Amino acid sequence: MPELPEVESVRRSLTRARLRAPIEAVWRSREALRTGRAWRDERLALLRGAVPQRWERRGK
Repeated sequence: MPELPEVESVRRSLTRARLRAPIEAVWRSREALRTGRAWRDERLALLRGAVPQRWERRGK
């Protein structure tokens, strides 16, 4: 099954609009979606203020 085209569209929009801009806020779902467990708040806090160098996406 191919990837959804809107996923790539969002990635491209993020690249144009926010690449190399500091992350101001981090939000997460309370659901443990990908890893089977939720991220702890301390780990999420490390992302605040970080500056992304590139945006990537992973397939299924």
